[in-house]
Amino acid sequence: MKKNESITKYMVFVLLGASSYGVLSTFVKLAYGEGFTLGEIVFSQTGIGCLVLWLMVFLKIKINKEYKIKFSKSDLIKLMLTGIPIGLTSVMYYKSVQEVPASMAILLFFQFTWMGNLVECILEKKIPSKIQVISIMLLLIGTTFSSNVFNGGLSSLTFKGIIYGLLAACSYTAFTFVSGKVATNVDSIQRSTLM
Repeated sequence: MKKNESITKYMVFVLLGASSYGVLSTFVKLAYGEGFTLGEIVFSQTGIGCLVLWLMVFLKIKINKEYKIKFSKSDLIKLMLTGIPIGLTSVMYYKSVQEVPASMAILLFFQFTWMGNLVECILEKKIPSKIQVISIMLLLIGTTFSSNVFNGGLSSLTFKGIIYGLLAACSYTAFTFVSGKVATNVDSIQRSTLM
């Protein structure tokens, strides 16, 4: 695969992820409106996700006789521990959605993009490229204008909502940083299922 095709593919994945989280916050707001609790929302999401992923694993086994469930006990433990930050992301993000408007919760959450670059810079001594710096600046400028900060847009926010939103971004940053480095020998569907 050519480099440009690879970059385009990842851009599409990020766009799909952003859209998913944007739609998700609307569903979470509706669920809160119907009286569901934070625990019920997180449990139902992770429970359904886990069932769907295991179903995918077993369908793959049924379709492809060569496909096997294959991971070591060490891989299992590492992947389950790697899943903790994504679980925390859900809890913090949904708590943020409970406290602030859904559009602001998603803006706070998407700060993980510059946080990820900062983590790479500190832990891997990797200096961001010019395009990354420009992207981060555009993200921060866009966040500022999207939040309507100049017209009193922050008046509808709570301190707790902002903290939860930024904690969701931090835990997602941890997940994205660690997940690509743990048990990479395990099949991707099985990795997701175990996380």
